[in-house]
Amino acid sequence: MSESSRDGVQSWAASMSARDRIRAVAETLREPRSVNWISEQADAAWSTTNEELQALVDQGQLRRVEAGETVGERHTVRGDPDRIDALLDHLRDQSLTVEVVDDYREDGERVVEFVKVAESTTDRIRYYLEGGTRDEGQTPVTAPRTR
Repeated sequence: MSESSRDGVQSWAASMSARDRIRAVAETLREPRSVNWISEQADAAWSTTNEELQALVDQGQLRRVEAGETVGERHTVRGDPDRIDALLDHLRDQSLTVEVVDDYREDGERVVEFVKVAESTTDRIRYYLEGGTRDEGQTPVTAPRTR
């Protein structure tokens, strides 16, 4: 770590409590991160980080994501089956990954719960590092998901 980076961390640590730093890091997350990663970023003890993150989960400000769990916006739609099919087709035509969680009928209507899967920035970076290209004016293409 460079001298200026060390100074920045010391200044951060001196001006904010560990719990405030953990919350500050958590508020900037755009994709799931481990307790270890957040602890390192916040320059805080793992146990303090774990306790503070659990408090944020308990307050409904964060959601715990297990390894391999799909992350994204969850939606429930109900209505005519053909219209729901058209909606899902439209979302997929927009290059969105849609994962259907539940699909059932209730009171004569089709009810579909689905997740618009969030793209991880690392997927896009990995795609470009592997030689992927992007045409200006076009929607960026992401690498296929590998598991």
